[in-house]
Amino acid sequence: MKHHYTEEEMKRMMTFKTKVVYDKITEEEERVYWAKMIWNRLAMPKHRVICWLAIQGRLKTTDRLCQMGVTTDAQCNLCCEHTESHQHLFFQCSYVKRVLKYVFEWLGFKSRQDQLMSIMMMLNGRSRKSRVQKQIHAAIIKACVYYVWWARNEAQWNMVLWRLEKVYRIIRECTVMRINSVLPRKISSKDIAWWENVKSKVYSV
Repeated sequence: MKHHYTEEEMKRMMTFKTKVVYDKITEEEERVYWAKMIWNRLAMPKHRVICWLAIQGRLKTTDRLCQMGVTTDAQCNLCCEHTESHQHLFFQCSYVKRVLKYVFEWLGFKSRQDQLMSIMMMLNGRSRKSRVQKQIHAAIIKACVYYVWWARNEAQWNMVLWRLEKVYRIIRECTVMRINSVLPRKISSKDIAWWENVKSKVYSV
């Protein structure tokens, strides 16, 4: 209560009304536009968790590891150009941008957003795409985030830099397999045709 009301406001409150207090608290909370796009079953659970942590800036990137005293080198091991942070890794790193270029061209996805939050808000916003199509796009974006983090860990801890074409193929194969296995049977013929068309596209690298 004291975080939302001043002492003077408390004194002026003649009677305690739960609804008034609830409205006061919730109106001050930031609306999470991307939550529904994160927590849908078309994406693998581990992809959802890593994406959730990435959006909140809670992954242990090298800039944070330096602050913790775990390492002294904060350089991004994927591009070797800048300090690794959430803002850099998702999605300003040149390595990541090239992976996303392959994925977006496969999907015909024309987004030029360079931040994960913006992409999720865009998918959650109004568009001509159906709910199923938005969820499929979101599942693929989450796979991108997961496998970028996987590739980063390979470079950071195992000193292995995967070819970005290989990362793209893993994202594509993993998401197609997952979505095929959990896609609801009761979806429109239009969505079925759209998904079959997406699967049939092979973006050559």
